[in-house]
Amino acid sequence: MVKRKHESTGAGSNGSVKKTAKSQSDVHANFGEKLFDHDVVTKYRDDYAKSGPYVALTAYS
Repeated sequence: MVKRKHESTGAGSNGSVKKTAKSQSDVHANFGEKLFDHDVVTKYRDDYAKSGPYVALTAYS
């Protein structure tokens, strides 16, 4: 078999391109209207802090 020659893309060896950070308003526009409200974020944070590790279900044993 004949090997193909490497073609340089000019974007680095793995072809990745540097990403720029999005502004906070751009990120918020991609989600629900109230998702980032203080009350919602506080509730999610408190619920997460109270949660524990997942427990394996024994119903199928």
